[in-house]
Amino acid sequence: MNRYAFTILLFLIPLIGSAQKTTLIKGRVLESNTQVSIPGATILFINSKDSLDRTGTVTNNKGDFNLKVKPGQYDLSISFIGYQKINTSLTIDKKTVDIGQFKLTENKKMLEEIRVVETLPPTKQKGDTTIFNPEAYKVNPDASAEDLIAKMPGFFNINGKLSAQGQTVKEVLVDGKKFLGNDINKTLETIPSDVIKNVEVYEYKSDESKFTGFEDKEKKKTINIVTKQKSKHMRFGSLAAGMGKDEKYAIKANLNQFSENNRFTLTGNTKNVNAPLHLNRKRTFRRSINGNELQQNKLGLNFNTQGEQKNEFSAGYNYSDNETKNENRSLRTYTSYPLEGQTLSRESHSEDNEGSHNLNLYWEMNSHPKNQMTINSNLSTSDSRSKSTSNSETRLFDAFLNSNSNNKSQNNTSVNIDQHLYFSRMLNENGRTLSINASYNRNENDSDDSQISEIKGETEQTNQNIDQKSDNNAKSANFRAGLSFNEKIGKKGQLSVGYNYSVNTEKSKKSSYNLDADNQIYSQLDTLTSNQFKNSTTNTTGRLSYNHRLKNISVRIGADFQHTTLENEETFPKQHELNKTYFSVLPSAQISLTMQENKVLNILYRMGTSNPRAKQLQEIVNISNPLFISMGNSKLNQTSSHNLMVYYSASNMETGSFTAFNFNASKSNNIIGRRTIIALQDTLINNTYSMPKGGQFSQPTNLDGRYNLQTSFTYGIPIKKLQSKLNINTSANFSHNPTLVNNRKAFSNILSLDQDLKLSSNISERFDFTISSLTHYTRSKNTGQNSSGAKYLSQTNSLSLYWNFAKNLILKTSTNFKHRNNISSNTVENNCLLDIGLSCKVFKNKRGEISLVAYDILNQTSEKNHYVNDLYTSDNYSKKLNKFYMLSFTYKIRNKKNDEVN
Repeated sequence: MNRYAFTILLFLIPLIGSAQKTTLIKGRVLESNTQVSIPGATILFINSKDSLDRTGTVTNNKGDFNLKVKPGQYDLSISFIGYQKINTSLTIDKKTVDIGQFKLTENKKMLEEIRVVETLPPTKQKGDTTIFNPEAYKVNPDASAEDLIAKMPGFFNINGKLSAQGQTVKEVLVDGKKFLGNDINKTLETIPSDVIKNVEVYEYKSDESKFTGFEDKEKKKTINIVTKQKSKHMRFGSLAAGMGKDEKYAIKANLNQFSENNRFTLTGNTKNVNAPLHLNRKRTFRRSINGNELQQNKLGLNFNTQGEQKNEFSAGYNYSDNETKNENRSLRTYTSYPLEGQTLSRESHSEDNEGSHNLNLYWEMNSHPKNQMTINSNLSTSDSRSKSTSNSETRLFDAFLNSNSNNKSQNNTSVNIDQHLYFSRMLNENGRTLSINASYNRNENDSDDSQISEIKGETEQTNQNIDQKSDNNAKSANFRAGLSFNEKIGKKGQLSVGYNYSVNTEKSKKSSYNLDADNQIYSQLDTLTSNQFKNSTTNTTGRLSYNHRLKNISVRIGADFQHTTLENEETFPKQHELNKTYFSVLPSAQISLTMQENKVLNILYRMGTSNPRAKQLQEIVNISNPLFISMGNSKLNQTSSHNLMVYYSASNMETGSFTAFNFNASKSNNIIGRRTIIALQDTLINNTYSMPKGGQFSQPTNLDGRYNLQTSFTYGIPIKKLQSKLNINTSANFSHNPTLVNNRKAFSNILSLDQDLKLSSNISERFDFTISSLTHYTRSKNTGQNSSGAKYLSQTNSLSLYWNFAKNLILKTSTNFKHRNNISSNTVENNCLLDIGLSCKVFKNKRGEISLVAYDILNQTSEKNHYVNDLYTSDNYSKKLNKFYMLSFTYKIRNKKNDEVN
């Protein structure tokens, strides 16, 4: 029986009797272990003399209840799904009776055997942690954690970045432990929804913040997935394999073994197509399937163990081998002075082969309650080979300007070592702590390049050929060390004093040789594209910060005192040294206000700096694309920025609604922009390289006047009549960026508006749908120049459906209707993508599934993607897979005990 109908009935029963005087009864229901209030617990008073005389209610979001009964002797029953029922007798004879607190104990046997059939409270609050109950959200039996949280209020995945309650998700833990090297997307894809007990969301804290209690500067979220581990060993995973037309295939597997203190995960896949093995609902707006040739092999191993005193060790290894062949073409239309009316068309073919290994080790040692130490080590290597061919042509109002044929190849190897150490000790019981951190990173990259290019201009005099080979060696080393001391000031305050030292060294050596046509060997050293360079950046920073906490408000103010030294030394082709010193005071302030229960306001201001990279400082000519020649600038200065962030969130545990508002504003001075020279006639670069009319030369330079404004509004609410959840996300972004073209300074104004609507059903596990609409509008225009600018509007409407229409038969569909309107060129394009899948469950326990999926059966996949820049708009075309069919088999791995729990 529906819980709410049952509650209303219980309220009506005592009213259909005599009008005797009643007594107000008050009380509270708590969980025995955690002392957390239990919303939605059923309270039932039964008259001892007349069992038909019954009065009942349910507890509110604080676990409190109150109701009126007539004086007399009663049998009281308090119950909640998954907990042992409380039965007791009471005598009611006063006007108001507070019968106190009742503590429910978890019924473990019941949890293993019961099949939940009534609606459960979707969320509850435990301090600053929001706990989501998976049983309140209906997902299909094959759903992953990613599918599950997509139905929960406050979760959004925008452009591949997951946010929870309006803030970016920094990490996803499983039972409070790191999982799969903290790969957020992979973790959510790997964990199946049927092993999840609940999902917790709380504020992310760094290692130092966890131990010292001093707040981090930036607010982010942590998701903790709590599993239904009812036995000492839990095993879960899946095996899947599929075959498609044109000899396309995909094989994917993952196996997870969890015990009380140990965890092991094995993942792997091999495929030659990017099509999913079966339709799923985790990504509502399906992207078209890349039709380029692919061969991918991946293997991952992860191990985690927790010893006594919560000491933790984890190790992860990942291997990947990828071979791709890509075909692309693009059309770039310039919209700003002095290029307006100019177009650039380009076709390219490339082949890439890359193999990589990655090993990660993590130790967390808590052998003494006053000490905490973590060590993180990472080693990665990669070996890649690539070759590409491209042909481009530039026209001005259909008149030929120039063309370029470019053939390149590269062999590259790289090794990266990364070490991090953190140690903290509590010096007394009042919050005095001392923390030490150190890190070391080293990277070495070697490559051999070759390039053959042919450039043609309006006249034969501007024609030029390049035939060159080069050797590159780049090394970088970074060392950081820091010391932090925290002291409690009074009952509410905390002072933090810190010192950090870092030194970053980058070395680069490039030798380029042109072909000696007479001897047919590469022996002519090209001094313009060769150099030997060393860059060193030393930072010394002192930090002073104070944090004051009251009941509902927390205030933090502080400042960093930063001294930076840049040392640049060029030894070839010319001797050149450049030393710069900067001193900056970087203030920061933060206010966190809890206005009411589940309503939070955060305001943060901070100032920061960034230094130019070694590659930007190297005055070496880059001719990898002879029509777009670039060079570094050794005179670059440090960039400074001011940032203001406002965040507000509110949630209602009773209705399941959630609201969040974000506002970000930033202003930067001395940004590293680009100085671009458009060749209005045939030009010679450094008396060596010919740049035909319409070609471009660019160099990084410092520019002032950049600012950015960004705001977003998120709202999620259950729609009870539709048994669904509605999520609304509205965002706007405005950027004001300085540009320098042909020595004329202007500003590029880009406005982006996004509206995302998503209605997700919560009806049953057998019938599930999601209706979505995403609208995007972009406008770009340059001020101070004769610019027509660009305007672009796109909208995608989507329907995803899962229907278990027969005992073992499942229909899955995904429909996307895309509308694209390039307002600037008055070009409109409409496409409808329709995917249909039919699945059949096999075996007695329905662990197996045979699926047949047809992708894009209407053959309307568009190969075009639109891009808006401050100088141009670009339509990029890539090869897609149309009318593709795949037959697959999937088998779910579960141990017997886990099956009983589920």
